[in-house]
Amino acid sequence: MTTRSILILEHGRRWTPELQRQFADEDVAVRGCRAAADMSVVYAAGERSLAIVDLVSAAAQSRAFFSALVDRGTHSPVIAIGSPGAAELEWVVRELGSDLFLPESVQGEDLAAACRKFWSSQKR
Repeated sequence: MTTRSILILEHGRRWTPELQRQFADEDVAVRGCRAAADMSVVYAAGERSLAIVDLVSAAAQSRAFFSALVDRGTHSPVIAIGSPGAAELEWVVRELGSDLFLPESVQGEDLAAACRKFWSSQKR
């Protein structure tokens, strides 16, 4: 089985350790990135990869990441994590390539479940 991968664009260390814990018993590689360029090097349109972008902690890098997605045209699923105050940005972020927009108050279990849902909906 091909290893599934999650790349997380965040400045803090909130989601990376949480998802490493959530997927500890599964064949999932979780990697945190602080810059959009780091994401671009590893993130490719593969059916087993997924990107998570923390819009609050990595605002400037989020813009660079979504700009690269628009330029690339095709990509693996992207989950954007916003904040209650950024709810009005949901459709802008979706138009730029996000497949799912979650509020900041999302729990680790819910984020892991969203990742699993994307993988289960992809062709094997």
